[in-house]
Amino acid sequence: MLTASRAPVAAIASRCPWCYRYASRAGPSGAPHGSASDFSFRRRFQSTSATQSSPRLRFAPSPTGNLHLGGLRTALFNHLYARKHDGQWILRVEDTDRKRYVEGSASALQQCLNWASLKPDASPDNGQMSFLGPLIQSERSAYYRDAIDKLLREGHAYRDFRSIEEREDERNLAQEGFKNARMVRREEYIAPAEEEAARLIESGRPFVVRLRMRQQTRTHADLVYGSLTFNKDESAEDPILLKSDGLPTYHLANVVDDSLMGITHVLRGEEWIPSLPIHLQLYEALGREPPQFAHLPLLVNPDGTKLSKRSGNAANVEDYMEQGYEPEALINYVALLGCNWKGDEQGEHADSSEVMTMQELISRFELERVTHSRATLDLAKLAFLNRKHVQLKVDAILPRAAPARPKGKRGTPATSLYAEPSARERGVDQESAEGMLESLRWSLEDRYDVRLPHMDFKELARMIRLFGEKSTFVHDVVDQAGVLFELPDLSPQSIIHLVGPHSYLHVLAIATSQLQQAPLSSVSSAKDALQIIIEKSMKRAGRPASASGEPDLNKKTVNLAVRHALTGVLSGAALADLCVCIGQHELLTRLERASRAMREHLEGSNEASASQQGETELDRRLRLCTQRYANAIASADTPHERMRLENLEHREKVQLKEHDRYRRLRRMDVQSTARQEEMGIRERSATRRPTRS
Repeated sequence: MLTASRAPVAAIASRCPWCYRYASRAGPSGAPHGSASDFSFRRRFQSTSATQSSPRLRFAPSPTGNLHLGGLRTALFNHLYARKHDGQWILRVEDTDRKRYVEGSASALQQCLNWASLKPDASPDNGQMSFLGPLIQSERSAYYRDAIDKLLREGHAYRDFRSIEEREDERNLAQEGFKNARMVRREEYIAPAEEEAARLIESGRPFVVRLRMRQQTRTHADLVYGSLTFNKDESAEDPILLKSDGLPTYHLANVVDDSLMGITHVLRGEEWIPSLPIHLQLYEALGREPPQFAHLPLLVNPDGTKLSKRSGNAANVEDYMEQGYEPEALINYVALLGCNWKGDEQGEHADSSEVMTMQELISRFELERVTHSRATLDLAKLAFLNRKHVQLKVDAILPRAAPARPKGKRGTPATSLYAEPSARERGVDQESAEGMLESLRWSLEDRYDVRLPHMDFKELARMIRLFGEKSTFVHDVVDQAGVLFELPDLSPQSIIHLVGPHSYLHVLAIATSQLQQAPLSSVSSAKDALQIIIEKSMKRAGRPASASGEPDLNKKTVNLAVRHALTGVLSGAALADLCVCIGQHELLTRLERASRAMREHLEGSNEASASQQGETELDRRLRLCTQRYANAIASADTPHERMRLENLEHREKVQLKEHDRYRRLRRMDVQSTARQEEMGIRERSATRRPTRS
């Protein structure tokens, strides 16, 4: 092993363009004054770490693209563990990989976390816990320089000045079968002494700093995978801690930051398990106690490949946001990936619901629930969860009526096993529910060009409950709510074969009369009004004589007639709820419009029938007059009223006949005048015609 003497690090610092960029301000220890590393590395990397009573975790993504579902799940599990155990979690941006750095991705990542209600105790934005130092790795270079100084000074790391070509030659030797090639390199490569290193650095020779890995078998207890054993690998290359451009690698920056920030638990993907021996040795070299590690199983695509930022739309959180998924639903979904939430020995039911709020996730979360198997995306389950969380938000604004509980043996209510907690008791966020309804209001205003400041959250919630019980997204409600803001296209042909035209008019007349008297203040009042309409419509005594040949009315056909008049269709949302959402004034307007459309249809049909049978215009008018008065005469209460209506009918028919005679005479006069004028024109033209010679 290398035993060469070393000169003070500050002697090299003044000439090193990679590691020590502020050498002119370096103190005796090689650390720059006036920076975050003003205190000695011996104080910073002391051998004993301060004890913490509560856990502290961190989510440390790299700003190399959009946040994907695996990263969201890691952030969620950090949040759940910290909140469950009264701890803290930190958002730290690891931007040392400058080649893959994407401008703006760090701020977009924090926006995604805010959207998902995952709010860290400290982040680059909120400025909390300032004693941790900067939370962006590119601003923590002084900490990494101190760590490299310590590792070089104590012989745990060395500078490697070999070129890429030289390292490739050694790698090729090992691949060609020289089993001891790597061991020879490790044992016989002697890093230059400090004076020689200073000369090489001053001449511009690039180098990297490597960790001097010990070849040993190591066992470590993981919080998810249990006991992990790592056999020694003599062919493995010593890991690089500091790159030739002066930037630290993930291994160094991650361990240094976790040490200085007092991280007690590290939750990260299983792809970092092979790097665990490197990190454990780094902790030992820095004299720090390593945190407890919990490696999470990977999320994979349906074809078994790893889910990553390059996996497309199925991976990125922003794509789910744009599609309209609720944040609570996506959080609930990723919590189920690679985690078993079924009942356990603590008394939970084996069929515990998978629909969970953040409050329920925190109370039930344990690392023991995390499985070893990788999870595949199931978008059908995500759609199901989105529907359920939309319903929970609606229930928080507009609570459902409690179901009737079965009675006990002595008439008392049964035990509370039948009582389900309300949405608010389950921890549904009121502000989030109101935000969902406010976005619905904006979408409705944009879609139908209306202004709805008068519509409160309860009315909007009732609208979602009316149209969105089976809808996946809230924006689906916007499409279905057109019946509330647009007049329906009434087609009498779609209802005539189910309800006769005269019976249809009879039902609408009763509905109009009833709804004028009964204000629709609630769904129950609307149900009562509809029940009265059904009962009156089904009475045979009140039906007009013109509807005698049509099928009898029943509850179904009465509801169909009213629904058709209001919406123009024969199926849809519950009729009582629909009536309340439409409103009483609009209901009466639509009923009158539907009645007028049916009467016009009947008149058009009668005209077509009369023209086919050779019926004159006078006969048609007389027939319509007879039909109109027949209904009124049949429903007259007294003989005097009946006689009065008959006289009116006779008088109107006489007027129709007189009017028809006048029209015919007028037509004859017009024709006679036209004929006379035509004859006069012919006579004048004949007198002016020149004679032939």
